[in-house]
Amino acid sequence: MLESFNDLEAVEVGLKMEKEGYVFYQTAASLAGNPQTEALYRKLAEDEKKHIERFSDYRDELMAGQGRDAQEDEVSTYIEKLVKTGVFDLSGRSAEQLEHITEDWQVIELAIKAEKDGILFYHEAAAKCENESGKKLFTWLIQEEKHHLAALGEIYEKLKN
Repeated sequence: MLESFNDLEAVEVGLKMEKEGYVFYQTAASLAGNPQTEALYRKLAEDEKKHIERFSDYRDELMAGQGRDAQEDEVSTYIEKLVKTGVFDLSGRSAEQLEHITEDWQVIELAIKAEKDGILFYHEAAAKCENESGKKLFTWLIQEEKHHLAALGEIYEKLKN
C-alpha cells in the first residue's frame, strides 16, 4: 500500500484518518444510547485530537525549510486523488454512516474496523518511514490504536451479551 508514499504523504493520510476519527467519535458521542458508550466516544475523540496535534507537529518538522506551501498543496492534491479513486479508502469510519445506525454495538463495530485499519496502516508507515522521528510517531500511534481497540472491544462484549 505504501510502496510509493514518502514520509510526508504517509503523515497526510494519517492526519486525514485522525481528523475523520475525531468527527466520527464526536458524532457518536452525541448519538450514544447510554452514558458508558458516550464517555468512551468522548475520550476517543480527545485522543484523536492529540493524534492530530502530533501529526501536525511532525508534518511541520518535515516541511521546515522545504517550500512549505507548494509542497503541502502538491501532497494534499495527491492524497485527495488517492482517496477519491479508492486507492486508499478513508470511508471506514465516517460520521455520515452513523445516520443509519440504531444500536451502539453497530457504531462500535465500525470503530473497531477503523482502528484495525489504522493499526495496519501505521505499522506499514513505521516500517517504510525514513525519518527516526516518524518511526517513533507511527509506533506510538500503533500502541494508541491498540488501546482504543481494547476499550472498544470491552464495551462491545458488554453490549452484545
